[in-house]
Amino acid sequence: MKKIEKIVLLITVVIYLLAFIDFGSYEGLYNVIFYTIHLVWMFIYGMLGYRVLKLHGDYIYLSMIGGFSFAMAIFAFLIAFYSVEVDGLRMLVFLGPNYVIAIGISIVLLIGKLFSKDFQFLKPIWCRSLILALFVTFFIYTPRYSKVYTKTMLALHNGNKPLWYNLKALDYMVAYEKFRDDGKVDKAIEAAEIGVEYALKWVNLGHENFFTEFKTRAQVLLLEDYESNTIKEDFSWLLGDEDFNKFRGAIEQLMDAYLAKAESEMDVNNYEEAISFLNRTFVLSEILKNESEGWNLHMISVFWKLAISSMRLNELENAEYFNSLTSELIAKTETEKQFYVGDFLMNIAELAVKRQEYDAAIKFLEEALNYFEVDPQNKNYKKYKVLTYTDLAQNYMLTDGIEEAEHYLQLALELYDEKQNNADIAHMYPKVVLNQALLRYLKQDYYGCKEILERNFNLIPEGSFEYITFNMLFHFYIAQCNYVLSEYEASEKSLKEALEYANKGESVRSELILLSANLNFAVGNYDKAATLFQEVSVLYEQTNNESGFIPLYMHLANFYVKLIDYSKAEEYLEESTSLSKEEGYMVVARNLEFYNTMAYVNYHLGNYQKADSIYSEVIHYNESKGEPNAASSGSAKNGLGLVKMDTRKHEEAERLFKESIESYKLNFEGKHAHLGTVYLNYAIVMIKTNQLEKASQLLSDSNAVFSAFYKPTHDLFGDLYYEYGVLYEKKNDAILAKQFFQKALRIYTDAFGENNLKVKLIKQKL
Repeated sequence: MKKIEKIVLLITVVIYLLAFIDFGSYEGLYNVIFYTIHLVWMFIYGMLGYRVLKLHGDYIYLSMIGGFSFAMAIFAFLIAFYSVEVDGLRMLVFLGPNYVIAIGISIVLLIGKLFSKDFQFLKPIWCRSLILALFVTFFIYTPRYSKVYTKTMLALHNGNKPLWYNLKALDYMVAYEKFRDDGKVDKAIEAAEIGVEYALKWVNLGHENFFTEFKTRAQVLLLEDYESNTIKEDFSWLLGDEDFNKFRGAIEQLMDAYLAKAESEMDVNNYEEAISFLNRTFVLSEILKNESEGWNLHMISVFWKLAISSMRLNELENAEYFNSLTSELIAKTETEKQFYVGDFLMNIAELAVKRQEYDAAIKFLEEALNYFEVDPQNKNYKKYKVLTYTDLAQNYMLTDGIEEAEHYLQLALELYDEKQNNADIAHMYPKVVLNQALLRYLKQDYYGCKEILERNFNLIPEGSFEYITFNMLFHFYIAQCNYVLSEYEASEKSLKEALEYANKGESVRSELILLSANLNFAVGNYDKAATLFQEVSVLYEQTNNESGFIPLYMHLANFYVKLIDYSKAEEYLEESTSLSKEEGYMVVARNLEFYNTMAYVNYHLGNYQKADSIYSEVIHYNESKGEPNAASSGSAKNGLGLVKMDTRKHEEAERLFKESIESYKLNFEGKHAHLGTVYLNYAIVMIKTNQLEKASQLLSDSNAVFSAFYKPTHDLFGDLYYEYGVLYEKKNDAILAKQFFQKALRIYTDAFGENNLKVKLIKQKL
């Protein structure tokens, strides 16, 4: 090693060691010594450049490399310390000149080896230059927040307490970043909290008071605190300190750590805990508050997550409040090209659905699509498009926009291109399929609904978060289809499987139990049905599901009509009717069964005009949709036929029963339990008009249907045998008439008990 090289190396080592000498409180002197090293660094590059410039004149390009390297050294120094913020990029800028020199001298060696032996003297220069470059880069230009820097400095500055606290804060800030990048949220929070503690000690502020006051304040937040300046006032002692900006970065890290923790709690549906950490995030955000675009975007995220968490906890007023705060901030922010605003609008739409404001939800969702279209290259583009199309379809189904729902579901399906990778949206395909099936159900195509569900059942991604939910929903709707199709055993089997998946969700479980109650009612298990109806009522009360009581009360009214307890039937009818008016119920596809039941109860209570009006409205609705023979029209025509029969309009009644039979045959291939009831009602009209032979055939048809779907002990056989008795009375065959009345009596007694009105009437007749 030549003399000049030894001198340079000695100066470098001495100044490097001086940088670690403890100068007590003279931090300024420390910084002067530390940054003097940068001048040494530039001197090293100058020396190397000078040595390259001394090469033979034929290799002038090497001189150019040397000069360029020296210029880059100065440029790197200026850029790195005054412009570049990212440590990784800073390191890249620092390393650049070192490797330019190393590569340049390597080229010299290569050329010298190939064409001349005169360049062998460059080997030691190349080795020494490379050693010096790596030495300086590693020890001096390591990013200040790196583990190497902080650990080394901590060891050498243990006598200077303020500086030691500063370095400890840096050490934990580095640890926070590592835990954050590794996804260790709890460890990241712990590191960030300790980092803040040391940062406050560094500037000699009350770190203990800060954490006590901060956590207490986050626990007692009121809604009005989210819009006031009370938090900044509470922490004025902190904000007013002249050294605040020195530890601002540590508080920002803690704020980000709490936000990440809140997001992780939301991911596992722990929304109460999420709100707790979001409140901590909010308090720190207020302490750091400024009017920048970045702060607005951050607060949009916080308020948005508070709205989502509140909505999931069914705290709808709080959710609306946080959504309004989010909207205000979005209005102040340049969001024309912000993809995330579409996601926010989807959240508002979900809240509108909970409020049953479906038209408003549709408006928000269609607006969300415009924001997604701003950035089609976004990694979440297809995901959000599928979600939005599906949600739009759901809301249009709820507002009776069947054609629009079909349109959006088709758009969702088109995103699943067989020629492309659909991995990012594969898990959402069952949701699209489920809505396709629901659309079929609303169009009263129950076989089609069932076929779609059964065909796509294996598409549910096993082991995914949605696996349990989709399994439960698929089984539930298959059970619902089977129930409507009178396939009661198959319905019960699917319902049991759905209930196994629904044990953790009270609101979903209540719908399954309601279906189970109706299923037991249909097959004549009235005691079990009564118990299940009561269980549903309790669940609705526990979950504050007021809208759920509307169909429940109507089912109970129908239940008590069956038991001939008309006072209770009327009570539940009035409750259900009143609530349905408050909720804005209309005769639309999703409510047709409800209105048919309402009309049936009114008929049995003697409200013929009301029943006539409701049945006629259902029939007219289906005709307006181009489906005059829809399944719900078949049920409505049967009910309207009863009204006409009891008001002595026998010809109209006969026509309506005939049309009802045709509807059931068309929609259910003649295989439906209710078809037996229509045959029976038609037979009654024939008996009343003395068309006894036709009545006998219809009773036989009714018996064949009932035998296919019900046990011989079902009370509908009691109704059938009673009408057989009336038929034989008309035929003056008292023996057969008595035999059938006795059969009916046994069935009614077993089904309803001795005190039932039907039992008493038959005893009087006998």
